[in-house]
Amino acid sequence: MDNYGLWEQHERQQEERRPPHVKCDICGAQIYMENDLYEQDDAYEIDGLTICEECIGDYIKSNYYKRLKAS
Repeated sequence: MDNYGLWEQHERQQEERRPPHVKCDICGAQIYMENDLYEQDDAYEIDGLTICEECIGDYIKSNYYKRLKAS
């Protein structure tokens, strides 16, 4: 087997070992769940949505921003 074949085999094995994932409801990125080899990716659930770390800040700012008024 040549180097490319070994690399392909390695990649397949790595993919098989990756835990299942869900998709971010905002951007569609894969959010991997935890298993014995990998830690979970950061994820947040708010308003019934599963949101990745990259999208959570913008989601909070656009949906929960409150303008404070001085008395």
